[in-house]
Amino acid sequence: MTPPESLLSSILSMSARHGFFPPAARILVGCSGGADSLALTHALWSLAPERGWHIEAAYIHHGLRAAADAEAEQLTHLMARWGLQFRIARVEARPSPGQSPEEAARDARYAALNALAETSNATHLALGHHADDQLETVLMRLTKGSALPGLLGIPATRPQHEGPRIVRPLLGVARATIEAYLESHGLAWFEDESNRDAAIPRNRLRHEVTPALRTLNPSIHRTLGANLAVLADEDDYLRHQAREAIRPLLRHQAPGLIGLEEAGLTALHPALQRRILAQAYAHVQGTHRGLSALRLERIREAGEGVDVGDGLRAEARHGLLLLYRAIEAPAPVPARPGETIELAGALLSLKLAAESPQSLGPEEAFDADRLPTDLVWRLARPDTDRFTPWGRGTSRPLAQFLSKQRVARPLMERQLVLATGNDVLWIVGVRRGAQAPIGPATQQVVKAIRERQAWFDNAWGDPYHEADL
Repeated sequence: MTPPESLLSSILSMSARHGFFPPAARILVGCSGGADSLALTHALWSLAPERGWHIEAAYIHHGLRAAADAEAEQLTHLMARWGLQFRIARVEARPSPGQSPEEAARDARYAALNALAETSNATHLALGHHADDQLETVLMRLTKGSALPGLLGIPATRPQHEGPRIVRPLLGVARATIEAYLESHGLAWFEDESNRDAAIPRNRLRHEVTPALRTLNPSIHRTLGANLAVLADEDDYLRHQAREAIRPLLRHQAPGLIGLEEAGLTALHPALQRRILAQAYAHVQGTHRGLSALRLERIREAGEGVDVGDGLRAEARHGLLLLYRAIEAPAPVPARPGETIELAGALLSLKLAAESPQSLGPEEAFDADRLPTDLVWRLARPDTDRFTPWGRGTSRPLAQFLSKQRVARPLMERQLVLATGNDVLWIVGVRRGAQAPIGPATQQVVKAIRERQAWFDNAWGDPYHEADL
């Protein structure tokens, strides 16, 4: 099979296997002018008429290379010759604290591509990662240390919460085949001079390690692909088992914090422990980036406390394994009867009621006429708040009360309260205070209600999969 036939056949096979492109798919191709993205753009353009696909291409200008302007202009002319809409976006990547310049550039690139995809009403965002990228990614993760999900490499397809489905049709195609395809069509591609910089670890893998592997196994790409398919099945099974196993262990969830039952967690097989902790990490940090096998082991062996890295801390307290980071407390929100607000992952409301409900934790009842008018929902301030427990008329520091309830400090700082000034009327879901009690003279009851949202489930994802792209 010739390189053109091989590449097109591989794209169609990958598309059929993963359900990439249905008829009438609108595909935006990220095209930098490098060999992989140029070949992908040309291949999809050539297949589009008989498949009913609509193809557009996009170039992201980072403003970092002198050649970028000339490259964008050349691509503009080439895409016009092919009759393709060509979109260009300029980005300026500014690393956030703890983020590398490469990560910042990648995030900016994906954000720009998603914005262009929205403009073009694209259903799919096609990227040019290929079999050599896959091999390098797996090797890089091996050198850094990775659990099984990381060793799966680059996913062939990935849905996004917002934006088109990401697809990588060339993931089974070697770089040599891609370059032969371009040469057969008389297409010249751009070379990024940074790809020759031996100081970059990935380049050393590309130019020193992978050629040596090919001498041991000329079919290394095919072998790797077959192995990854087996690992993917096992990963899928373990992911399902972990999702089921975490639910009975989950004791606390809040922005920047997860609390798991320590005894139940340690009773599980280490493979499930790591999976559960990987998901907890992603929930707390808001991303899987930075997660490594070393960090997972630090969390598993947290003891009385360990700094995991990137501002994350793990500690075992009162039968719980807590994983948390510092957060900025959200502003207090006025608590008014008839209004429901969202705060720290919970829906909170005050509702007028004809009678007092039983105290079941998520609800408490107060005498409407005796409630202060300046009530707010907010997070607790353990060192300055005061609390008078129901039935015990002595006011005390909130931190003192919660400490006696064996509440760890990170949980105190994320505890929702209904308060006026520094006086806490209700430690939400825990205990009400002595203020505004229901009595014989009560004419109107106000129910304070907390409804927990199922937002933790939305944090479940695939650890590591996009970490190095």
